[in-house]
Amino acid sequence: MAYWMLECFHAESGPGRAMGRPPRVPGVDSWILGEPLPVRPPEPIVLIWHPEETEGRPKHLYKSGVPIMTPRLHDELQAAGVDNLEVFLAEVRDEVAGTANTYLAFNVVGAIAAADMSLSKYQTGGGPAMYAVDFESVVLDEERIKDVLLFRLAQNLTAIVINDRVKERLERAALGLTFIPPEEWVG
Repeated sequence: MAYWMLECFHAESGPGRAMGRPPRVPGVDSWILGEPLPVRPPEPIVLIWHPEETEGRPKHLYKSGVPIMTPRLHDELQAAGVDNLEVFLAEVRDEVAGTANTYLAFNVVGAIAAADMSLSKYQTGGGPAMYAVDFESVVLDEERIKDVLLFRLAQNLTAIVINDRVKERLERAALGLTFIPPEEWVG
């Protein structure tokens, strides 16, 4: 089984950026630890769309700050069998245009130290090596993954890894997502 790094790029804009500064959710220090959130955030989580700071058209996936996805993406992930997401209603407001769009804030429950560090190319950053590795190329040890459909890579928690079945489903849905082979992923 092959695995892929999940991203959301568009040709005109490069990597998706978050909606300005995310709100502070009391009791939640991080949305990317791969662990259940310690508290349930109040819903909806309100994020502000800053057209002058956010490039391109709205995307189906934003991975930084408070990670969000469209309900359509969530439906496709569930249909592919992904069952390790905590989701919370989020509203993305464009205060200039006076509009709001519904998204889902999400937390991936599950981080796997799946990178084979002896074969991967990387530099350790200034943070703790276990979750802040600066990869130039990743080799995944599939025995550590054990058929998990979607997870965060424990050596770099910003990375979301999916398997072939999920990738194929998302490709058919044509959501503007990008699937990078781990050996070509930089992050």
